[in-house]
Amino acid sequence: MLLHETDYLKRALAAYIRRSGVNFQQPDGVGSGVEKHEREEYVVLRNTRGTLLAVYEIVHERIRRVSRD
Repeated sequence: MLLHETDYLKRALAAYIRRSGVNFQQPDGVGSGVEKHEREEYVVLRNTRGTLLAVYEIVHERIRRVSRD
């Protein structure tokens, strides 16, 4: 991870809001963050109840939404 964790979180939050429009669930600042799984890093957005809202993979200093399917 080359950028700071909060930079990726801000990017993911902006992308989530753009994609969701006006009817989006508010992500939680404490439950959301960058997580590592094996060799990959992801930005995970969760609401206050811990429900998963969106996942973005960090690839070459960029984020890419991971499909839920």
